[in-house]
Amino acid sequence: MLIILLMWVSIISYSILVSAITGCHWWEMIAHYFGILFVFYLWHWQAHQNLSWVPFNKECRRLHNEHHFKVYPPSKYFGKDGAALEITHDSFFTQHEMLMYCLLAV
Repeated sequence: MLIILLMWVSIISYSILVSAITGCHWWEMIAHYFGILFVFYLWHWQAHQNLSWVPFNKECRRLHNEHHFKVYPPSKYFGKDGAALEITHDSFFTQHEMLMYCLLAV
């Protein structure tokens, strides 16, 4: 519960700071935060589906499954004692995430 409280305090504090610097409304950063979460959810959902109407979905799905099961399989996340292992991402702009970045740019 404390982590949720700290998260909201951080988001609201950041929103107030940006509002003071830029002159935008204090709630705009919160709206953008949820908008980006929604776009990420849609992208991740489509990467797990077989959708013919989404451009490049077949390749995106293949690369995302490779990401889940070959590059970062569940066995890499937990050691024998159940402790989480450190995982590093190979690239900020990977091929299968490009659709998400294009959606965020719109």
